[in-house]
Amino acid sequence: EKIHLGPKDKKGYGGLNYRFPTRQATVVTSPDGPQKTSDLKRYPWVDFSGQFEDAPARSGILFMVHPQNIDPNPGWTLRCEDDYGYIGVSWPGLDGFDFEPGQTYTNRFRLWLHRGDATHFDPQALFAAYAQTPTVRVVNK
Repeated sequence: EKIHLGPKDKKGYGGLNYRFPTRQATVVTSPDGPQKTSDLKRYPWVDFSGQFEDAPARSGILFMVHPQNIDPNPGWTLRCEDDYGYIGVSWPGLDGFDFEPGQTYTNRFRLWLHRGDATHFDPQALFAAYAQTPTVRVVNK
């Protein structure tokens, strides 16, 4: 018998999520640029950066969703205020998902901790490196 995973409300929470401590100078960035608090916008990656405690500069986490996931471009819950920071992959989102008996399902994510914010590195290049399946060639001599 299949198992349905889905919301009981219309918020779409679920999946990988992280609640950040209080910080200053919060910046949330997606492939579309800086973001504001939102629900269910679809992205393959999102970066959350801020100045934590007494740190001299920003630092943060780049969240990446593998393109072979069940939903490779999920909706995100973004809370970008300095006093309330939350970021979450909203999978299975509002539509839910049916797990079929005898099937194997895999969802992969990568978190990249960094100094600075998304203007100090190339998040799209890091995502592309993560998303690319490595090619292995074995040569028998």
